[in-house]
Amino acid sequence: MSTPHQREQPTPDEASAATAPAVPNAADLDVLAAQLSGTLVTDPDVVDAASRDRSPVEEVGAAIALVRATCRDDVVATLRWANERGVPVITRGAGTGLSGGANAIDGCVVLDVSRMNAIKTINPSRAHRRRRTGCSQRRSVGRSA
Repeated sequence: MSTPHQREQPTPDEASAATAPAVPNAADLDVLAAQLSGTLVTDPDVVDAASRDRSPVEEVGAAIALVRATCRDDVVATLRWANERGVPVITRGAGTGLSGGANAIDGCVVLDVSRMNAIKTINPSRAHRRRRTGCSQRRSVGRSA
């Protein structure tokens, strides 16, 4: 029994349930798809292939969907949708990382920004490139040479 100044601690099952990500249903995913100019993919094989970077040792969870963003509005819509539902989001660029930072966690949406790859400006005199988030370093260096 707790006193007025103490809170009872949740059981391990209660604590786990409180921190587990929400699992959206098909209607929730339809809401997200309607807000995108990019694509929403739920095919398990395609989602699984986009759920990992090149890390040979890091664990990979089971993502529920893949958003292939084509513009900033897709990113905003995805993050707003996920925040409203308590769904985690893992952002993925080219998937070339070696640390597991783009690896999915259970119940997440993978947000692929690799199609947002335009080079906005190149200023050789200042050695400055302005590029969109999905543009690889290799691609932008090749264009500025």
